[in-house]
Amino acid sequence: MYKGISILEEYDDSLTPTMVADQLSSYDIVLTSYNTLARELSRAIFIPTSRPKRKSSSYDRIDYSSPLMLLEFYRLVLDEAQLASISISKVAHFSRIIPRIHTWCVSGTLIRKNLEDLHSLIMSQRLYPLDNLNIQQWNQLPRHFFDRLFSRMCLRHTKEMVGNQVRLPKQHRIMLRSPFSTIESDNYHDLFNRFLEQVGLNDNGEPVAEGFDLERSRMGMSVWCNKLRMACCHALLNGSQIRRNMALDNAAGGNIKSTKSKNKNDADIIIGTLSDVLSDLVNSNEAESHNCFFSYVKNYIKMGKIHEFLRDPAKSIEVFLSVIDVVSKKLSYYQQCYDAEIASDRRKNWTVRIRNLLEFLHQSYFMLASAHFQHYRPMKPLPKDFSELNESILGENKEEKTEDAEIVDPETLSEEEKKHYYLENEYYAKADEILNQLLEEPLKKTNEMITKLGKAFSKFSIYKVKELPSIKPIDDDDTFPVEIKSEKHEEYELPLICEYFEDLSSDMKNHATSLEISFVLNRSQEAMEQLNEQSTIINYWFKKLIEYQKIPVVKNDETDKTGEEYGLSLISQEESQAYIDQLQLILDDREKAINSTEDTLAYKSNSFKIQRVFNDSISSKTPLSLKLEKLRKYYIPQGTLNPRYSYRTAILELVGELQSYTPDSYKHIQLSELIAMLKTEMNKQMKNVKNMRVKLFDVLNDAFNSKVSYFKALQVRSDTLVNYTPEKIGVSPQYSALVELETVKKELDKDAGKLRSLNARLNYLKSLNSKRQTEGNQDENDNLKDDSCVICRYRILVGTLTPCGHKYCRECLTEWMKTKKVCPLCQKKLRADELYNFTYSRGGLKGDIVESLHDHKEEVAPVENKENETNGEGIKNEDDNINEDGNLADDDLDRLKLLQNRRLFEKDMDFVYQGLPTAQLREISNIGLKRNYGTKVDMIIRQAKYLVSKDPSVQILVFSQWNAFLLLLGRAMKYEGVQFRSWMNQKAAVSHEDGVGRTSRKGNNSNSKLNQDITDFKRDSSITCFLLNTIAQAAGLTFTNASHVFLCEPMVNLSFELQAVNRIHRIGQTKETSVWNFIIEGTIEESIAYLGTKKRIQAAKVRKSVMKTEEEQQGEDAESDKDETEEIDDDVLEAKELTKVNDTSRKDGEVIPDDDLWAAFFAARSVKVIGSVYTDK
Repeated sequence: MYKGISILEEYDDSLTPTMVADQLSSYDIVLTSYNTLARELSRAIFIPTSRPKRKSSSYDRIDYSSPLMLLEFYRLVLDEAQLASISISKVAHFSRIIPRIHTWCVSGTLIRKNLEDLHSLIMSQRLYPLDNLNIQQWNQLPRHFFDRLFSRMCLRHTKEMVGNQVRLPKQHRIMLRSPFSTIESDNYHDLFNRFLEQVGLNDNGEPVAEGFDLERSRMGMSVWCNKLRMACCHALLNGSQIRRNMALDNAAGGNIKSTKSKNKNDADIIIGTLSDVLSDLVNSNEAESHNCFFSYVKNYIKMGKIHEFLRDPAKSIEVFLSVIDVVSKKLSYYQQCYDAEIASDRRKNWTVRIRNLLEFLHQSYFMLASAHFQHYRPMKPLPKDFSELNESILGENKEEKTEDAEIVDPETLSEEEKKHYYLENEYYAKADEILNQLLEEPLKKTNEMITKLGKAFSKFSIYKVKELPSIKPIDDDDTFPVEIKSEKHEEYELPLICEYFEDLSSDMKNHATSLEISFVLNRSQEAMEQLNEQSTIINYWFKKLIEYQKIPVVKNDETDKTGEEYGLSLISQEESQAYIDQLQLILDDREKAINSTEDTLAYKSNSFKIQRVFNDSISSKTPLSLKLEKLRKYYIPQGTLNPRYSYRTAILELVGELQSYTPDSYKHIQLSELIAMLKTEMNKQMKNVKNMRVKLFDVLNDAFNSKVSYFKALQVRSDTLVNYTPEKIGVSPQYSALVELETVKKELDKDAGKLRSLNARLNYLKSLNSKRQTEGNQDENDNLKDDSCVICRYRILVGTLTPCGHKYCRECLTEWMKTKKVCPLCQKKLRADELYNFTYSRGGLKGDIVESLHDHKEEVAPVENKENETNGEGIKNEDDNINEDGNLADDDLDRLKLLQNRRLFEKDMDFVYQGLPTAQLREISNIGLKRNYGTKVDMIIRQAKYLVSKDPSVQILVFSQWNAFLLLLGRAMKYEGVQFRSWMNQKAAVSHEDGVGRTSRKGNNSNSKLNQDITDFKRDSSITCFLLNTIAQAAGLTFTNASHVFLCEPMVNLSFELQAVNRIHRIGQTKETSVWNFIIEGTIEESIAYLGTKKRIQAAKVRKSVMKTEEEQQGEDAESDKDETEEIDDDVLEAKELTKVNDTSRKDGEVIPDDDLWAAFFAARSVKVIGSVYTDK
């Protein structure tokens, strides 16, 4: 067994690759692992050299070769060759270069993704010339050539061929079924009803409307199939809460608390309990209810605007008063929810919802005031066509801009008109009050930014200049008028933000000892003078920008806040934007003039900077922007355009001149001091530029953006107050408005019905929540079933919740409402669409078991006879009874037919599953858990604990196709004390290993951790479970130490199930094995389980028919002692179904074929599915 030369060197550092190769050559067979090959790839590609050394040394060259590359093997055997099918992997690379004569690739899964996997194996076999083909050439190979090639180079072995040589222990197949808990059942049926509504089907899978196109609906059905299957595993898998917690879990190293935990230090509370499920359902239902109410009110306001457009102010007033009443009630409810909420994120949600309602109230009060105005100042007559309407709108806009608001004298109005006049002013005042409340937060933020701006710039000292830089006049009109207030003094005060260069002219003159140095110092002096002139411009621009930004958006609290304020501030904001743009550009110019060198011409960014200097399109084309751009260009330092004249270039040239002086001489020391002074000044200026660009601009931008946000918020609210304008869908505006009015009414009815339904469900969910809280949450299932009906005095199983919060049996309340439309307890009026129907879970565990047909070979032969029996006398008698009884309703007939179908299903299931003793089921159900995590998680943990109680050393493989479910299951196992390892922990381990999400170079990566956990699981029998992904880890692993497989969900693609089972049911297994399937009753999982069972039976028929034909042709007896179930698994399903695996399957679960998609939904609930899907005609 070769473990790698690095391992051998740890024990004997004198070993060389040649010595190890000599040792290996003495053996007939050398075994190694893929990890060893990957680890030694760098040695394998090492090429030692015999080139003579230039100098003699006391050490010899080290040989880093791999011993495997120093030998030539007769045959290279790659077991599980699919692991080497990734062409870019280290294993594939090593397998291609290792010296050998022949190559065998052994695999049960040659193709994992597509035919490119075979191309990689061909390269590993070095089969010339196919190994030299690229991917494009490989994909263009003719099909007949491809078939002939692989029929000659492939040798296939099956269990059937070696069935007499290999005897595996007996295998049991068990299915555990349980109904949902009450909470999960409500969630699942709500999702299923949404699916039916979206796709357009009824409960039996029949189209509800004509023209249904199944092909066009397949994509949506496929998405919903995954959603429903995930909901069967855990209700949180479809919510946003689990994704948030998974992200937090990866960031925090897997120490996530429950979302309902108030104590952050409480490590006992974990995510995934029924409390979390119910909380998530309530939150999502509240959000959906708010969105529906938002749409409802929006349409209601639109209807009021349409009435106003139709010159019907009375109807408009009626509509807006109704809106105000509805919104005010909802606002009061939202405020109560906000006050009662503790969690900060939930309070934020309620804050947003309250602001939405306040916006609606503002619109309603404003439009209501406008409607009252129309009563004493009627609008112009309605235009007859759209051309007149457009002219009327243009005329109104011009009047608004040119004319002042009309002043109305109340004394000139009649009593009725005065009433509307005062109501108008009252509602306008309420609208302004709400607007002030809405703008309070952005106004507060704006004032905070202005205060912060004043503090940031107050620390700069003030200096005075007699004049400001201006452009020298070329003609009379080409002057730059500096924008400052006209003042009598002759000096201007500026903040010293951009610092000036110190005057070093005297020091420069003293060091002008040569003509070259004199030229350099002159350029330095000129550069400093130009930069100092630029400093004055920068400081003045900063001063103007600060003055603009310190102007408050509202001068006092009594100022009316209307949409026109945004227009009044637009000029100052545009001027601020012009200064900001030009300041950014002038700071770029300054940095380049100071720090650029000759070498910077080669920088990629240089062309962009030069382009920005002369690109007028950088800043907006306002008059001020053009003037500032012109001034910036005029005073641009010469070093910006030519790096030879930059300040840094002058310093470098002085450094060059310094080399000509004798070290420690007087001139050398003086020039060194001057260079040090210039460098210090340059560093100070560069730091000053960085400070202006980063720190100061952050404050300026914050102030500027806060103002923009304030006025945009003001403008958005003003835009919602625009009058209604009909779309051109008819001859006249009136016709178009009336058509749209009818459309809005239909939308209102639709939203109202949906809103009543959502509110009814929300009341039901909240009743469950309050009931659990009042009863102490001791048993989350039993506590939900204690409600009794006051009509019949029995416990409620199938019930109805009223809007007033009372619960009754559904049948009892239905009979009651035939005579009285009121609540039996509180006498409140009831509407049918406000009632919410629910079902309390009965609970209970059901189990089926079948052995692997070693002892039931006779059952496979009479498959067709048993199917005929299912259509025999028992069913015929029921059919006769149905036909004889003509009084049965259609629903009753459907129920009887569905019962017949379920009996046929049970007959099919008997070929694979048989009953589990009731006492054993009761013992499993009675196992206590610390918490309830959901039906399926509880089933799995109870079963694991039951097996441990029978055998403490038992080991189990747990497979699920949903990584999120594995995470939840692992959390629950940890809390319940079940020892486990999970491949999900390896994904997070990399991010926690190095702290920043990188894989450690020391080998502590996810693969090594997974390998270590696999080793621990095999060696340590105290580790009960290993959690694996059904699709990603169902192949290539051997766990003969385990004797049980848990399949958390049924699979349509049976090859996944077979691959998972074969991790334990394989050569080397000495114990009897069991496969446990966990199914939720009454869900899509039942349909998929039936579908998989039927596929297995059909495959058995096909396989038996083929075997019988072959035996008859060979003249052999038709009796066979082979295990037909194993033949089905390996020869039929595994070879055929595994080719359907693709990237989509790995990412979002398995992809159900289109032919099976409909049956996956409705096989267990449709009254017609037997004849179309399952029964062989």
